Amino acid sequence: MSSTRQHNSRKRSWSDSSDPEGQLQYPKFFMRNVKGQWRCTICGEDRGYEPLSKARRHEESQMHVRRLRDLDRPRTEHFSDDFDESEDELDHPTTNANTMKQSSGATYRASYLYPTSNHAMSNSESVEHFAGTIHGPALSEDAPEQLYDDWGGELAEWAIEPQIGLEGDRVEDVVDEEEELWTIPFETEAQGDSSDTEASRTLGQRRSKHASFERESSPAADVDNHLLSSPTRAWDRDEAGPDEEDEFAPEELDFEDHDNDPWWPWPNRKTCLLDTTGAFPRSLFSESEMNAVRWYASKNGAQRLPTIRQVKLARERVLNVAGVDPRTHSGQCGHLYTTTDLNKLIAHEFANPVTRARLHLYAEDAGNVLREARHGRRWGVEVDPNLAGPMARSATGKDYYVHEIALANIDEHGTIAPVVIARWFQRGGNLIAKAHPLRTTADRAQFVVDARSSENLEVPLTSFLLNVEDLSSAQVQAKWGLPPPDKVQGVLSSDLPSAPLGEWCHPPRNPWRTRARGRPAYGLPIWLYCDDTSGNISKKWNKHNSVLFVLGGLPYECTTQLHNVHFLSTSNIASPLEMMEHISEALREAREEGIDVWDCESGEDALVIPWVLAFQGDNPMASEFASHIGMCGKCACRVCEAFVDRQQDLETLRNASTSTSRAPTDSNATPPGAHPAPNENATSKHLTDRKWLSEFMTAGKPRSKAQTLADLKAQETRAFGGAPSAVDGMATDTGTKDKYFLYFLDKLQRALNEWREDHKNTGTNGSSVPGAAPSTRSELQQSFLRKLRQEMPDNLFNPVLNIPDFDANSDSPLEVLHVVLLGVVKYWWRDAVSRQNSEGKEELKTRLDSLDTSGLAMASSPRGQTLVYYAKSLVGRDFRVVLQVAPAVLHGMIPEPAYEAWLALCRLAPLVYQDKIGDLQDYTKRLESAVFDFLAATALWTTQWFNKPKFHLFVHLLEHIRRFGPAPIYATETFESYNLVIRLRSVNSNKHAPSLDIARAFSHLHAVRHLVCGGWVSFDQEGRQITPRQAGQGVRDLFKDPVLCQLMCLSDADGNHKPGTVSCPDTDDQLAETSVICCLGHYIPVKSEKTCAYSKTQTYKENLNLRLPPTLTRCRSVILLNKDRVDLGKYVLYRQEVSRDMHEPSASTHVGRVEEILVDPEYRRICGILITRCEVGQAVMPYRMPSCRAKEGDRTFVVFEELLATVNTIHNCVKHQCMPTRTRVVYQERYETNERADEITHQTHPEDRILNLAQLRSMEALHRFRVAAQYPGLSLDNVLDQAISVRTALDEEVQRKKDEAQRKKDEAKRKREETQRKKAESQRRYSEAPGQAPSRRAQNKQRNVPGPSASVGRPMESPASQGISQIQGRGGHNAWQARTAVERTRHPSGAQYSPPTLSGMVPYPYPSAQAAPHPLHLPAYNPHIPATSYQPTMFNSQPREPAHQEGGAQRDMAASYPSAMADSAYLNAWAHYSSSSGGGQQ
Repeated sequence: MSSTRQHNSRKRSWSDSSDPEGQLQYPKFFMRNVKGQWRCTICGEDRGYEPLSKARRHEESQMHVRRLRDLDRPRTEHFSDDFDESEDELDHPTTNANTMKQSSGATYRASYLYPTSNHAMSNSESVEHFAGTIHGPALSEDAPEQLYDDWGGELAEWAIEPQIGLEGDRVEDVVDEEEELWTIPFETEAQGDSSDTEASRTLGQRRSKHASFERESSPAADVDNHLLSSPTRAWDRDEAGPDEEDEFAPEELDFEDHDNDPWWPWPNRKTCLLDTTGAFPRSLFSESEMNAVRWYASKNGAQRLPTIRQVKLARERVLNVAGVDPRTHSGQCGHLYTTTDLNKLIAHEFANPVTRARLHLYAEDAGNVLREARHGRRWGVEVDPNLAGPMARSATGKDYYVHEIALANIDEHGTIAPVVIARWFQRGGNLIAKAHPLRTTADRAQFVVDARSSENLEVPLTSFLLNVEDLSSAQVQAKWGLPPPDKVQGVLSSDLPSAPLGEWCHPPRNPWRTRARGRPAYGLPIWLYCDDTSGNISKKWNKHNSVLFVLGGLPYECTTQLHNVHFLSTSNIASPLEMMEHISEALREAREEGIDVWDCESGEDALVIPWVLAFQGDNPMASEFASHIGMCGKCACRVCEAFVDRQQDLETLRNASTSTSRAPTDSNATPPGAHPAPNENATSKHLTDRKWLSEFMTAGKPRSKAQTLADLKAQETRAFGGAPSAVDGMATDTGTKDKYFLYFLDKLQRALNEWREDHKNTGTNGSSVPGAAPSTRSELQQSFLRKLRQEMPDNLFNPVLNIPDFDANSDSPLEVLHVVLLGVVKYWWRDAVSRQNSEGKEELKTRLDSLDTSGLAMASSPRGQTLVYYAKSLVGRDFRVVLQVAPAVLHGMIPEPAYEAWLALCRLAPLVYQDKIGDLQDYTKRLESAVFDFLAATALWTTQWFNKPKFHLFVHLLEHIRRFGPAPIYATETFESYNLVIRLRSVNSNKHAPSLDIARAFSHLHAVRHLVCGGWVSFDQEGRQITPRQAGQGVRDLFKDPVLCQLMCLSDADGNHKPGTVSCPDTDDQLAETSVICCLGHYIPVKSEKTCAYSKTQTYKENLNLRLPPTLTRCRSVILLNKDRVDLGKYVLYRQEVSRDMHEPSASTHVGRVEEILVDPEYRRICGILITRCEVGQAVMPYRMPSCRAKEGDRTFVVFEELLATVNTIHNCVKHQCMPTRTRVVYQERYETNERADEITHQTHPEDRILNLAQLRSMEALHRFRVAAQYPGLSLDNVLDQAISVRTALDEEVQRKKDEAQRKKDEAKRKREETQRKKAESQRRYSEAPGQAPSRRAQNKQRNVPGPSASVGRPMESPASQGISQIQGRGGHNAWQARTAVERTRHPSGAQYSPPTLSGMVPYPYPSAQAAPHPLHLPAYNPHIPATSYQPTMFNSQPREPAHQEGGAQRDMAASYPSAMADSAYLNAWAHYSSSSGGGQQ
C-alpha cells in the first residue's frame, strides 16, 4: 500500500510540474522534496512544505510579493506609502525589528545582493533607470497609478518563460538553464551564452563579496550560517560534489510537455543520452558503467548530470510512451513467465517510418525470379486470401475486399463484367486481383461463380469500377441488369456438363469490411523463432528458452539486421510450449479481431491481421513445436511420414524369412566356409535394405496438423481409458509426441498409481473386500479418470496447434545452419580429422595454413591449428570455412568415395546458400540434381551416414524453397546472434525474476529504438491516449549520429548507402565523402606513394587508348558493390557490357586477374581496373572443377560498375605434387621468430589454377561456369543396388576382420592352454621323481614364505634369483645385474645336482637336501668394508656369525643350501662373496 501511495504521489508531482498552468513563476525561490511538495526559501524558515496549489497561492501573497520586490529593485523606486522609508532605513534595513522579524528566515537580503559598488546612485537615478515600475502582482496598498513590470528587474533572468527556444538562443542552452533546478537555484547553466548568464554571475559575485559581512551584521546570521552549510543550499558553495548531488537530489526531474520540446519524452538532453546507453543491444551499460560515464562527463566539465535514480524514473515515463507493456502470466504447467505485448509491437512497427517504408504487405508475382519470401507459394497461393491481402483501396477511395463481388473492366477491349475477387497480389509495383468471372442464371436472378482454372482473370486495381456497396443499390442493379450480391447459386469448378455446382460459403460482405469500419485492412506475416540460450557468460549452462519474431514483409537484407528482431518472451523455468500459451492466444485473437494501428505512411488508422508465415529454429525445437517425436525416434522426419510403417513391413519380412529358413536340409548343403548360394533369406534382406534406402532418399507422405491432432486424440483416449503407459508405444509407431501433453500424462499416471494403491481391495459396496469384482473396479476407475479429466484444462495439447493458418509440420522449413554446417559438414569434417594420425594431422594443418582464401569473403585466413586439433569445438562460421576449402585440402587424406561425397556436397552447398534466384525453372533442375547426387555419393560411400536423419531432410529442400523463398532467408544466423542480446540482459539483472527483468529490459530497448527512429506514439508519459506524435527533434536527430546508430545496430536502417559515395584518407587523416559521377566503392591506396603520373602506370604501357587524368593514385585493394574486397593479383568476376540489372549474370561474364587499380585523387573516383583475362576450361580431375588460366598479354581496362564479385582459385596441387617445405616464418606476439613451420608454396606451375566453385558467395554469377558432368550420374535404382552392394561388401569386410580377430584370439588362447598343459605335465613329472624334494609351493607354505610369482610367457624364478632381485632393488653389485636362464637338470641317480660351469670356477658338488632353500639377502659390495662384514642372511632366521676359518664359508653354505637351488646367477653371487671374504678357494 505504501508503494502505491508513493507511486501516486510521484504521478501527481510529475503531472503538476508538466502542467504549464500549474507552474510556479519563480521556482528557484522554492525548495522541493521527494514527495513533490514545495517550501518558500525567502519568506521565513517557519514555513513548511506545501502542495503545489498552496505554494502558488503563497507566491501571490502580499508577504511574498514584498520580498520579491526587495530582491528585484532597490526600495527607492517603490512608490507605495508603506515603503516610503527614510534613507537610513534603506541603508540599514536590519535595524527595524519588524522587518527583521519578517525576514528572519530570508537568506538573501537586498543590502548584500546589491552592493554599493554597483548601486551607489541617487534616488532620481534609480527612478529614471526603472521608469517607475515595480514587480507584480498588484497589492491593495499600491497606488492606483502604479506601473508593473515583472521583466524589468534583476529577477527577469530567473522567471519561467511560457516558451523555450526563443529566436537567437540555442535550444540546448535554453534547456540546460531549466534542468536540475534543485542543484543551483540561483545559477544558470555555465555553458550558456554570456548575455544569458551575465546577471547570474553578477549576483554570484555580490554574494561572495558581502556574504560574510551580512552574516555578521544580521541578527539572522545563525540561521543563514545553518542554511549556507546545509547541502540544500549548495548554490552558496563553489561546487557541489556528485555524491552530494545524488544524495540530496529529488527523485524526479521537471518535465516539459510542450510540442516543441526537443527531448520529449525525456526531461532534457542529459537524461536522454544517459538513458540511451542502457538501450544498446550488444553494448549494454549497467548502472556501474553509467556511473563511470557520469564521472567521466563530470571530469570533462559537464555539470548537473542526472542521477541514476532520476534516469530510472524518467525511463518509467518513457516506457509509458513507447514501451511494450510486459505482463506476467501463469502457465498451465505451473510456471510463471512474462511476455511483451504483441499488439503494441506490431502497432509501433506500422508507426515507425524507417520500418514502414520497407514493409511489403502483399504477395508479389516476380515471374521466374525468387528472391524474397513474398515471391513464394506460401504467401502468394496457399494462405487464406484474407491474410495474404484482404483488400485494396483504389485511388477513388473505394475498398475492394476478397470474396466480394465487384464490377470491373476485365480485358483490353473494355468489357465490363461482374467478378469475384479471389486474391490480391503485386506485379511490377501494381496491385492486381486474381478474379473469377460471374455467370447468371437464365432468369438473371442469381450469380454462378465460374471457378474453373482456365477461366481465371487478372484484373488490375485501376480497372475496378464498383464494389459490393455500390452493387447493393437497386438502381445500380437495374442499370447493369445484375442480381443482388447476396444471390449466389453456387460454384462451377468442373468442365463436365453434368458436374454439380459447389457451395458458395462466403457472405456477400467480407467480415473484415465490418470490422475495419472504413479503415484499410492489411495482412502481416511474421517469422516466428524459438531457441534456447544460456543466461550466463561463463561456461555454466543457464538455459533460457526465448521466443522472437521478425516481420515477414521486410526484405531479406532487413531481416538480417538485429534492430528488426522483436522479443516476445523468455524463461528459464517455463518450457517453450508453455510460453506459447499466451502467444498463441494473442495470435488467435488478432486473427479474429485484428490489431488497431496508426499507419505513418498513409497518416490514418488501419487494421492489421498478423499471421505466422513459418517457424524458424533448430531441428529439436521444430519437432517440439510440431508435436513430433524428434530426430532420435523411429519416425525421424517431422515433415513427412517416412518410416511410419517400416516396422510392420520389417516384421512381415522377418516372418517370411524365418519360415523359409526352416526348410529341411540335406547332405548336399553348402559346406562351412564356402559362400552360400542365393536364397530367399538373402533376397528378403536385399528387398528390406532397398525399401529402407528408397524411403530415405525420397519424400514420403506429408505430415499435417489434422493427422497430428488425430494421433493426440487417440493417445488421450487411451490414456484416460486407464492405460497412460501405452502412449509411449503409440508415439513411437506414429512419430507424434507432444511434450506439452506429457506433463498432464505424468500427472495422470501418478494420480492413477495412487488410486490403484488405495483401492487394491475395493468391493462392490465400496468396502475393502479381497477379490473385488473386475467390473466394479473398472467402473470406479473410469469414474475417477473422468473426474480427473474435468479438473484438467480443456486443451491438453500443444498450444501451437491452435494457431490459425499455421501447420508446424509443413511450415517449419529446412534450416541450413543446423542441417548443412552443423550437420553434414560437422559430421564429415570430424570423420576426416579422426582418420588422420599425427603426421596426417600436421599435413592437413599445413594445407589449411597455405591456402589462398581470397574471394571467399572470410574475415581472416583459416587457422589449421584450430580446424584440425579443435575439430570437436568448432562453430558454424568455422564449418563455413571448411566447406569452401575442402576440395583443395582433403584429396589424398581420405578414401576416394569419401572425397567424391565431399565434392558432391560442395556442388550442392552453393545452390543452397544462393539468396537470389534469377531463373527458378533452371535453378529447380540444378538443385534437384545436386541433392540426388549428394545423397547418391553419400550412399556409395557408406549408408551408415543415413542413420543421421538430417540427410533425409535434403529431399524436402526444394519444396521449402518454392514455398518460402531462398534458403538463406529463413536461416537462423540472425536469431542465433541475438542470443547475445538476451544473455546481456540476463547478466545485468539480479536474476530474482529473470523472465520479468529481461522483458522489461527489452521493452526499454524497443522504446528507445522506436523514438530515435522517429516513430509515432499515441500515449503520453502518464499513459493517457493522445493524438499521434513523434519524439522531440533532439531525440530524432540522434538517428543521424553514425556512432549511436552503430551502437544501437541501426547502421543499415537508414538505407542511405549510395553507390556514388567513396571514402578515402585525405591529407588530414580523416574520412571525407564526395559524390561522384559513376558507382564507386571504398579503396585503400598504396602506402609507398600518394600519387603518380599516368605515364608511369602499367595501364599506360598497355596502349589501351584511354583518356585518364594526368595524375592518379594507385591502390592495393577496392571494395566492390556487393561488399567483396579485391586485392592486387587476385581474381574477379566482371562483364564488359552493362545490363539493366547489375546482379544478373549474362553470357559476357568473365574471370580476370586484377593487375592495377587507378583512382582520380582530385575527385576521389575510381577510374578503372586493369585486368588480365583468364580462360576458364574443362573440368579438372579429381577436383571436378573447371581450370582457370590467365592469358598473359591479354589485358583490358574495366570500369568499376562492371565488376560483379570476387572469385577464389586454387592451385592444381594433385597434378604438380606440391609438397610442404619448412619456410613459413612463425610469429609470436606479433614478433618474427627464428622458428620456421611447414608451408606449401606452389612453386611448380603457379599459373595452373582451378576455379573454386565451392564458394558460397556470388554463386548466381558463377552459374555459367558450373561443370555439366555429374557424379555418380546414376538412376535411383542403380544407386540403390550399388549402395547395397557397397554396404554388403563393407559388412563382409567387417565380418572378415571380426573373424580374423576372433581367430587370433582363439589361437592365443590355444597357445596359453598348451603352455599351461606342458607346465602342469612338467610339474607332475617333477613331483613323481624318486627322492625329489617337495614342491616349492609346499616348502614355502611350511616356512610361511610367499611363493614365486609366475608371469605369462616368462619362466618362473628360483628363490635364489628372487633374492638376487631383491638385492638388485637395493642397489646390488653389477655382477648380479646379468641374469641367465636357469638350467635345471637332474642326475640320473637323483643324488647330486650339477650346476653349469662358470668361467674361472670349478664345479662344486652340492649334496641333495630335502629342505627348501631360502632366498638370499646379500649386502651390496663395497671395497672399503671388511670382507668379514659380508655374510648371507636367511628369511626368518637370525644373522650368522662370520666364518673365520679357512673354507668355513663354503662349508656353511654347503650345509645350509641344497643342490636344487644352485643356478648360474647364484653361483656368480656366491663366487664374488667367497672371493671377497677370503674364505673360499678356486
